[in-house]
Amino acid sequence: MEIIPCSYWAEMIATVEDHIWMADLLGLTTVFRYLRGESGEEFSVGKYGDVSIDEALDRIHRCQVKERRPPWELLFQHIRGQITEWNRSGAPVVLVMSGMRIPSDEESAQTFYNAAKSLKGLNLTIVIRMSSNDPKAFKYFWSLQRHLNICVVADYLEHQRLASRENPWLNYSLPLHRSREMGFMPRLLDTLDQRLLTKDELRLLLVALFGRRVMLECPDLHTEWSDFYHFLLEVNENEGRHWRLHTNTMEPWIDMRVLHELYGDGQLLQRRRRPSESHEKYVEI
Repeated sequence: MEIIPCSYWAEMIATVEDHIWMADLLGLTTVFRYLRGESGEEFSVGKYGDVSIDEALDRIHRCQVKERRPPWELLFQHIRGQITEWNRSGAPVVLVMSGMRIPSDEESAQTFYNAAKSLKGLNLTIVIRMSSNDPKAFKYFWSLQRHLNICVVADYLEHQRLASRENPWLNYSLPLHRSREMGFMPRLLDTLDQRLLTKDELRLLLVALFGRRVMLECPDLHTEWSDFYHFLLEVNENEGRHWRLHTNTMEPWIDMRVLHELYGDGQLLQRRRRPSESHEKYVEI
């Protein structure tokens, strides 16, 4: 994988393409609405989608950049009218808002805040997907998280840097970031940037990475660390490899040596005794 310079619009199109492919692959019914286009520029893909994936990709590429500001009031009014129907299945609803910019003035800022606040209390998570590394924009939307049910997702490079600093055992690869953009486990993935995960949070993330069925057989990491370590070692190797940004190589999801250093609580992992050894020795990995 290679990181190359591109326009804001090209990066946005590439991101939406990934969301379309993922929604189709997982069968997640996903509605795409272009706020800066003409009325009716909306389609859905996934289990109950109304267009094929080829048609969806074609529509995305036919979108034209317009300067008109998104009509927040109309958008949130539409959501309030649809949320009851969406929630009938019992599944949570995620609203991903891409291409966000700071409101141009105080009135626009208050309008956006009031519109978003009106959705509070619904079974809905709002993901603000930033396509810019502008620190002012990120700080503005980040400040709203304390008052609104929203999650702010910056660009991949920034989150990879923060996640690698706080949780260096994890390969924060692009598929994990794309899942985050789609509102998957937003609070847990947000925590990756802020501090080292607890052992309980670690297990939740492992279930997400390797699947609930696989992790049902996993030993308890609180009381059976050595057994847990060796179980996860095999699972991790069998899962395949993903691109790691700062090494530019394909690596497993987890660096097992670093994981043991951070979560092993000083426990020693036993190795087999060699014939020349007179007593058992332990080695810390």
